[in-house]
Amino acid sequence: MVRSRSSRIRSCVTVLAASTALLAAEAAAAPAVAVTEGNLDGRWPGLSPSTVRTRVRDGLEGIAGFDVETASSIQCADAACWQESAQSLGVTHILVPSARFVDNDADIRLEVYDGRSGALVVSAEASCEICAKNEVDEMLTATAVRVRSRLETLAERPAALVVEGSPTGAEVVVDGEVVGQTPYRGSIPAGAHSVVVTANGFRPEKFDVYVESGDTEILDPDLRGRGRGGRPPERDDGAPFGRLGYAGLGLGLASLALIGTGVGLLIVDGDPVESTCPGGGPDVNGRCPRMYDTRVGGLSSLAVGGAALVGATTLIVLDRTTRRSATVAAGWRSISVSVRF
Repeated sequence: MVRSRSSRIRSCVTVLAASTALLAAEAAAAPAVAVTEGNLDGRWPGLSPSTVRTRVRDGLEGIAGFDVETASSIQCADAACWQESAQSLGVTHILVPSARFVDNDADIRLEVYDGRSGALVVSAEASCEICAKNEVDEMLTATAVRVRSRLETLAERPAALVVEGSPTGAEVVVDGEVVGQTPYRGSIPAGAHSVVVTANGFRPEKFDVYVESGDTEILDPDLRGRGRGGRPPERDDGAPFGRLGYAGLGLGLASLALIGTGVGLLIVDGDPVESTCPGGGPDVNGRCPRMYDTRVGGLSSLAVGGAALVGATTLIVLDRTTRRSATVAAGWRSISVSVRF
């Protein structure tokens, strides 16, 4: 009996611990925004970094889809810093209020950074000239209300995936599931996804994307591997040469002909011209006094032929390189654009 009761107790404790861990994971995954202390440039009566944070938090009161937290001032210069800060705070977004005061003028700016991507996703500004004392407080709260509305819109709107590019009719596979063909437009859950675009006769092209609620991720794959000049390079279809290769081959044959001609001209340079003997005919030894003067022509033919041979070799090498690269998916030439609210 004791053993049976102990087993039941351990089972209950295990279930309770698992349920607690699950609830904690769900709570951690819920959208949350941390409002930092304000970054102030100048002074305003009754305002401090903490009171600015309080006014902004008041404006976010009742925001749908987000938990609201507070944090100390954060100074970040890049996306990685915002990601690390959000992770350490356990939130999905960070709201940074800033205020600049010059005499009786005030400029307010609120910025919201996505903690998963580090990108600026929402911003709102307000300003007043010759402001009353309580006008800045009201302006802070009103600007925060505008930010709250935009955050709620982001939380409600689904993310969208748009796949364009070529060839038309290529299959679009999201997280291992075929969802349609190009051109494609559809909604996807927020988060990280693997998108593969594939078509018969071409190697597939893969994209790793991360989308927020309300984002539109636009992919523009080019499975033909279009080059900088706008003309797709030839694929390696088993032929010995492509266009560049055959051009190089023709130029190479011409270069060999020029080199052969140049060698021949150098060989006969200085030899007597025996086919005709103008003037008094051959001398006593039967040789014509006229000699071939072909040295300049021979050297010129050799120089032109050598240059042509180098050009032919270059064309053939480029042909092989281009044809090999055409068989590799040109992922680095593809375009991925993320549009945020």
